[in-house]
Amino acid sequence: MGSPGRRPRRRWLVRALAGLSALLAAVAIAVILVQTWEPAFVLYKRIKAPSRYTYDEIKPEYAAIDPAQFLSIEAPGAVEPLRARLREIVRGGWPGPTEFADITGTIEIHSDELPTKRLAELRALSPVASLRAFRFDFGGGTLSYAVHLRPPSTTGETVVLQYGFAGEFHDGRDYIERLLAEGISVIGLNLLAYGGNSIYRNSSGVRTNLHHQVNDIPGGLFPHVAQITWAISLAQALDPGWPVHLVGFSMGAHLVTLAAAIDPRPTVVSANSGIYPSYLRDRKLDAPVGVATHRALLAAASELDLMLLAALGERRHAMQVFNRYDRCCYSNTKGKLYEPTLQARIKSLGLPGGFHVVIDESHGRHKLSPLAAEALIETIARSKN
Repeated sequence: MGSPGRRPRRRWLVRALAGLSALLAAVAIAVILVQTWEPAFVLYKRIKAPSRYTYDEIKPEYAAIDPAQFLSIEAPGAVEPLRARLREIVRGGWPGPTEFADITGTIEIHSDELPTKRLAELRALSPVASLRAFRFDFGGGTLSYAVHLRPPSTTGETVVLQYGFAGEFHDGRDYIERLLAEGISVIGLNLLAYGGNSIYRNSSGVRTNLHHQVNDIPGGLFPHVAQITWAISLAQALDPGWPVHLVGFSMGAHLVTLAAAIDPRPTVVSANSGIYPSYLRDRKLDAPVGVATHRALLAAASELDLMLLAALGERRHAMQVFNRYDRCCYSNTKGKLYEPTLQARIKSLGLPGGFHVVIDESHGRHKLSPLAAEALIETIARSKN
């Protein structure tokens, strides 16, 4: 027989182990929920936020700032001269072809020639009736690649999707597949340096980084913007007479805003999680990089000027989507601070165009979401009325 004194100790040990197991199971369940269930992830992000101003509240000083002071366009006659000035800055001495609407530098290639290491993932997108690959040659060995995805049943319309840093456009798989299911063709673009695109400008044996040394390259903005405008031309050549829309994600949001500011052809322009006016960039990860730091561009037009130009045009409508609980950047509801100012300026100019901001609270990620896809589809439908 065991000692009577050992039995209570054993019972205590069993209970302690059972309690520890229950605690570990609860922690494991919590971790799984945070990683797989968006409401739990959003709650987790809010609890660990360094400040209540990260996601949930607007700093009072921001609400006191009048966004109109950052708009230089006060009369209809100022619109086209600023567009022309921006086109000059973007070209800026680029030594290769500098036509925004030209597609003579566009060459169709076999999809096997795409330099991406993720071709199998790209081919797995569905529903796709055809996948065609194109190479843009900007001169001097500066190249980028575009992928045209056509759904089995098409409306004739095309979305040109410009992705951002640290990924390739088909990372937005759910978003793309929703557009394809709606019958909208997609032309996918990656930033320079991604998906096999060039990152260096080679001149006289000197390699210059097209992102981080963009200010040092004559016309260094051009290939970043021209791959979007050339993709518009490509879409128009493949489906003549049908509307072309622009979507940008993260850094791509700034690029499609700039492209639409100088190119009147796109109908709906959707900038997702990637552009705030300078006065609202108070987090390190919101800081401008690459093209958004170009000194001549910043001197000519504020971010709000670019947004206004991107919103102006016949049947044109610009929208912005921000993930309120974005784990990366461009979080909160700051876009709502300047939305009414841009809407009022469009009205006062008496020019066609529209602008609105969507706040996505459905998740806590830095991504193109299904909600953002639905918002785009709804805006495209309204543009037809």
